[in-house]
Amino acid sequence: MAGRAPMMVTGKATKARAGVRGADPLARSLEALRRLGGHRDSVDALLEDATQIALELLAAEFCAIVWQDENQPTLRVRARRWRDGRGTTGEDDARIIACVAALREARASKGPEQTRALRVGGQTIGFLYLREAAKPGRGPVGVDAALLDALAEHLGFAIETQSLRQLLASRYATIALSRDGQHDGVGHGALDVNVLAAVTHPEKVARIIARSFYKDLRRAGFETKQILVVATELIDSLNIALRRTKAKTAQSETGADR
Repeated sequence: MAGRAPMMVTGKATKARAGVRGADPLARSLEALRRLGGHRDSVDALLEDATQIALELLAAEFCAIVWQDENQPTLRVRARRWRDGRGTTGEDDARIIACVAALREARASKGPEQTRALRVGGQTIGFLYLREAAKPGRGPVGVDAALLDALAEHLGFAIETQSLRQLLASRYATIALSRDGQHDGVGHGALDVNVLAAVTHPEKVARIIARSFYKDLRRAGFETKQILVVATELIDSLNIALRRTKAKTAQSETGADR
């Protein structure tokens, strides 16, 4: 009997370790969902993080988020990432867009390339694209389809939440959109419609806000010369932001080369 005790303890320890390993996929999935829901400064920052999360969570060597612009069926790659950190080219983007265009009608893809629709308010606003990792002599590793479905669904929620945060952060944008009657929808609340408009038609929303801002300045008694001062100030602020972005990009590229 004494000789069996170590075997029983070892057996329990093995089961305990197996239980921890079995919980790891669930723990990773929950952590990924938590990270998706975190606050960012922009939708672009969210999409960049989402590509990293997808690579960590799924057996893929490459991930991209393809956006569906206002003028359908125009598509563009808005975020992309290789597992090994290499860069992408315009030819890569063109091939990704062609692949997504060919596969977007299918609910589930077969083969090494997978794509899932991203939806906000029931409307498709983009696609999550993955290229499965492959082992030498063994072919693609395979992506968990159910997990990919869940990730795409929750990424859609995260995009909607991020857009809502940004919209609510600008009281003026909310007011300007509420004045515009073009986004009244049947069966949707005004806020839902405005959020969907901000995601799917950002350029149109920007024009609405600009026109509303101009009219408010006129109603407040500002003359043309004074409105030009406002416009100049906006352009100056934009130029400063662009210079800062270029400086950060150059700094990160220099650090990556070292």
